[in-house]
Amino acid sequence: MIFYQLNSYGNVCKSAFGIDLKQRGMMTKSELDILLSYLDFNESDIVLEVGCGAGLLSAYISEQTSANIIGIDIDSEVVAWASDACKDAGKVNFRVFDVRNICELNEKFTKILAIDSLYFLSDMQIDTFLESLKSTIKDLYAHIKDDGGELVIFWSELPFFIPERKEPEYTQLGICLNELGYPYRSVDLTDYEVAFWQRLKDALICYEKDFVSENNIDLYNDELKEVEFFVERAKQGHLYRNMYIVKK
Repeated sequence: MIFYQLNSYGNVCKSAFGIDLKQRGMMTKSELDILLSYLDFNESDIVLEVGCGAGLLSAYISEQTSANIIGIDIDSEVVAWASDACKDAGKVNFRVFDVRNICELNEKFTKILAIDSLYFLSDMQIDTFLESLKSTIKDLYAHIKDDGGELVIFWSELPFFIPERKEPEYTQLGICLNELGYPYRSVDLTDYEVAFWQRLKDALICYEKDFVSENNIDLYNDELKEVEFFVERAKQGHLYRNMYIVKK
């Protein structure tokens, strides 16, 4: 059973994210509106979404902007679900693909979106993780078109790394972009994330009975435990979130 199939999780999404796109990251409706306001999507765009998950975010962006979107995800079950759920969305399609192998793709894209999808590139050892992150970003950058192509990354700091300062250049992602020499602009979304985790906790508690009725109390307990961890990090002032826009 995956979260996308649960009615209870759809209700949680509406309450916590402000829109039910079966999100599994931290992309709220407010952040989605910010993304659409900063990027000039149009019908000629060929967009790659990395780690597309349920696919509903790709479909939503395409419906709002007329952009053509290809979503990739490593999980074949998730891609099958997305393909079925979005079968009537004419300008989106989905592939089973590992972003770490993106050098195998021949296409180039006007925009690449990585929304909470670059956290799982390697184990959680800081040195190996940063090398994997830098390598993946380099490959993604190579696959955006010259003269205006954009790589957009939504990034929240992982638990094993607390930046020495809160500015975006001191995050794991900022460090990698600086070392690669890629110019970027950033938008601070920290306040959105801090508020989000508390809303998500409240929504889970509100819909606990729905998870129980679907015989998914173990999933509920695992989710609540993770959410409580991030609520506590927020109280400690250890959450940092930014949207990075890297342009060729």
